[in-house]
Amino acid sequence: MCKTNLFFTVNEVIWLLIATVLFTVLLYKIISDRNKRSKINIPRFFDDIKTDTAYDIHLSNGDKFLNVRIIGSIYGSDARFSFAGWEGILVLLDEDKKKIYIKKTAIRFIKER
Repeated sequence: MCKTNLFFTVNEVIWLLIATVLFTVLLYKIISDRNKRSKINIPRFFDDIKTDTAYDIHLSNGDKFLNVRIIGSIYGSDARFSFAGWEGILVLLDEDKKKIYIKKTAIRFIKER
Protein backbone atom coordinates (compact mmCIF):
# COMPACT_ATOMS: atom_id res chain seq x y z
CA MET A 1 0.00 0.00 0.00
CA CYS A 2 1.09 3.48 -0.80
CA LYS A 3 0.66 6.07 1.92
CA THR A 4 0.39 9.74 0.96
CA ASN A 5 1.42 12.57 3.19
CA LEU A 6 -1.56 14.90 3.78
CA PHE A 7 0.47 17.50 5.61
CA PHE A 8 2.44 20.28 3.98
CA THR A 9 5.67 21.69 5.24
CA VAL A 10 5.86 25.29 6.40
CA ASN A 11 7.77 26.32 3.26
CA GLU A 12 5.12 24.78 1.02
CA VAL A 13 2.32 26.60 2.85
CA ILE A 14 4.15 29.94 2.63
CA TRP A 15 4.77 29.55 -1.10
CA LEU A 16 1.16 28.49 -1.63
CA LEU A 17 -0.08 31.62 0.20
CA ILE A 18 2.28 33.88 -1.79
CA ALA A 19 1.15 32.36 -5.08
CA THR A 20 -2.52 32.71 -4.10
CA VAL A 21 -2.11 36.37 -3.14
CA LEU A 22 -0.20 37.17 -6.35
CA PHE A 23 -2.80 35.40 -8.48
CA THR A 24 -5.65 37.27 -6.73
CA VAL A 25 -3.95 40.66 -7.16
CA LEU A 26 -3.21 39.95 -10.82
CA LEU A 27 -6.81 38.89 -11.47
CA TYR A 28 -8.15 42.03 -9.71
CA LYS A 29 -5.84 44.25 -11.76
CA ILE A 30 -6.96 42.70 -15.05
CA ILE A 31 -10.65 43.09 -14.19
CA SER A 32 -10.29 46.69 -12.95
CA ASP A 33 -8.31 47.72 -16.06
CA ARG A 34 -10.99 46.23 -18.31
CA ASN A 35 -13.71 48.17 -16.44
CA LYS A 36 -11.75 51.43 -16.71
CA ARG A 37 -11.37 51.04 -20.46
CA SER A 38 -15.07 50.32 -20.97
CA LYS A 39 -16.25 53.45 -19.14
CA ILE A 40 -16.81 56.64 -21.10
CA ASN A 41 -16.21 59.86 -19.23
CA ILE A 42 -19.07 62.19 -20.05
CA PRO A 43 -18.81 65.65 -18.54
CA ARG A 44 -21.67 66.74 -16.31
CA PHE A 45 -23.85 69.53 -17.62
CA PHE A 46 -25.96 71.57 -15.25
CA ASP A 47 -28.74 73.59 -16.82
CA ASP A 48 -32.31 74.38 -15.87
CA ILE A 49 -35.40 74.78 -17.99
CA LYS A 50 -36.24 78.47 -18.10
CA THR A 51 -39.74 79.91 -18.03
CA ASP A 52 -38.99 82.76 -20.43
CA THR A 53 -37.74 80.59 -23.30
CA ALA A 54 -39.68 78.96 -26.13
CA TYR A 55 -39.47 75.17 -26.41
CA ASP A 56 -40.61 72.35 -28.65
CA ILE A 57 -42.00 69.59 -26.44
CA HIS A 58 -42.23 66.08 -27.86
CA LEU A 59 -44.37 63.48 -26.12
CA SER A 60 -43.90 59.73 -25.96
CA ASN A 61 -46.97 59.10 -28.12
CA GLY A 62 -45.58 61.26 -30.97
CA ASP A 63 -47.54 64.46 -30.29
CA LYS A 64 -45.61 67.73 -30.46
CA PHE A 65 -46.17 71.13 -28.93
CA LEU A 66 -44.10 73.61 -30.89
CA ASN A 67 -43.09 77.08 -29.75
CA VAL A 68 -44.60 76.88 -26.26
CA ARG A 69 -43.43 78.45 -23.02
CA ILE A 70 -43.28 76.62 -19.71
CA ILE A 71 -45.11 78.63 -17.06
CA GLY A 72 -45.03 76.20 -14.14
CA SER A 73 -45.93 72.81 -12.75
CA ILE A 74 -48.66 71.28 -10.60
CA TYR A 75 -48.18 68.47 -8.10
CA GLY A 76 -50.97 66.28 -6.78
CA SER A 77 -51.66 65.95 -3.08
CA ASP A 78 -53.62 63.64 -0.82
CA ALA A 79 -55.85 66.48 0.35
CA ARG A 80 -57.62 67.03 -2.97
CA PHE A 81 -58.17 65.28 -6.24
CA SER A 82 -55.68 66.18 -8.92
CA PHE A 83 -55.30 64.91 -12.43
CA ALA A 84 -51.55 65.41 -11.92
CA GLY A 85 -51.14 62.38 -9.71
CA TRP A 86 -47.83 61.84 -7.98
CA GLU A 87 -45.70 62.72 -11.00
CA GLY A 88 -47.07 66.19 -11.55
CA ILE A 89 -48.17 68.20 -14.54
CA LEU A 90 -46.22 70.71 -16.59
CA VAL A 91 -48.19 73.83 -17.51
CA LEU A 92 -47.42 75.31 -20.93
CA LEU A 93 -48.56 78.47 -22.68
CA ASP A 94 -49.00 78.28 -26.45
CA GLU A 95 -48.85 81.09 -29.01
CA ASP A 96 -52.61 81.75 -28.60
CA LYS A 97 -52.09 82.36 -24.85
CA LYS A 98 -53.95 79.17 -23.98
CA LYS A 99 -52.73 76.86 -21.24
CA ILE A 100 -51.73 73.29 -22.00
CA TYR A 101 -51.42 70.73 -19.20
CA ILE A 102 -49.12 67.76 -19.79
CA LYS A 103 -48.19 64.92 -17.44
CA LYS A 104 -44.45 65.06 -16.86
CA THR A 105 -44.10 61.33 -17.42
CA ALA A 106 -45.54 61.69 -20.94
CA ILE A 107 -42.69 63.95 -22.11
CA ARG A 108 -40.08 62.26 -24.26
CA PHE A 109 -37.79 65.26 -24.75
CA ILE A 110 -37.76 69.04 -24.73
CA LYS A 111 -35.96 71.06 -27.39
CA GLU A 112 -35.03 74.70 -26.90
CA ARG A 113 -35.89 76.97 -29.81
